[in-house]
Formats: sequence, structure tokens, C-alpha cells
Amino acid sequence: MRNRFKKLSFLFSLIITISLASGSMAKNFPPLSIPGFQGIWDFTFYDASGKMQGKKTLQISEDGSVSGKVIMNIDNTIYNTEVSAVITKRGKVNDGSLTDTDRLEMVGSLTGSFSESEGGKGAWKNYYGKSGTWEAKRSDKENR
Repeated sequence: MRNRFKKLSFLFSLIITISLASGSMAKNFPPLSIPGFQGIWDFTFYDASGKMQGKKTLQISEDGSVSGKVIMNIDNTIYNTEVSAVITKRGKVNDGSLTDTDRLEMVGSLTGSFSESEGGKGAWKNYYGKSGTWEAKRSDKENR
């Protein structure tokens, strides 16, 4: 009985291995469609009333990371701000932070999401009591 079980186990493993190697099983499943957010994006930041506070073209890397300096003019005060985040494969903004580059300290956060058809949208807030929204539109590919 033990030999019979070993033979059946071996035969089952062999069939699975041959099926996977030939790709016959893979043909039955459609490939997963993962959006590609990497590329050049125009980011625009607005205050709570909808007035533009800053604009910058930033690049999202293949690994989803985005980082760059934005000059934000909030209530006639200029903030040199480093924006950084990671965009997941599903488009969610993770680890979004705003850092004051003059003071070298984190001063706020960034949340939101991306979609292939609508670009990116979300909210930002800083520790100075200011907040608003942001949006990003792809600038390296037309009609995307």
C-alpha cells in the first residue's frame, strides 16, 4: 500500500509538472491586468477653498515611489515642500508625507488614489492647520 501511494503521488506530481511546463494550465486563466502608474505626472495642490497652492511635475518610478520638491504658497507664506509617497499596484497612495525642506522636518501627510482613466486625486494636510486637495494628470502619454 505504501508503494502504491508513492507511485500515485509521483504520477500526480509528474502530471502537474508537465502541465505547468507546457503552459496548458496557464492558457485557461487570463493574465492579471495591473495598471502602470510609472511615468511623468503633473501634480497640482489646492487649498480648502479650491485655490491653487502649488504645481509640480513629478515622476512615479516603476516601483511606485514618487518624490519631488514643490513650492507651496499658503496664505502668502512660501513653503519649500518635499512630497513623497508610494503608489501601490491598485493605485492607493501609501506613506504620503510632506516635509519642510527648510526646517528638515515632516510637516504633513498626503492621501488618495490613482486610476488609469482619471489620474490621481486626494487630500493633503499639514501640521500648520492647513489642508486641501491635490490631483495628478499624466503628462508623458496623451489620451491615457
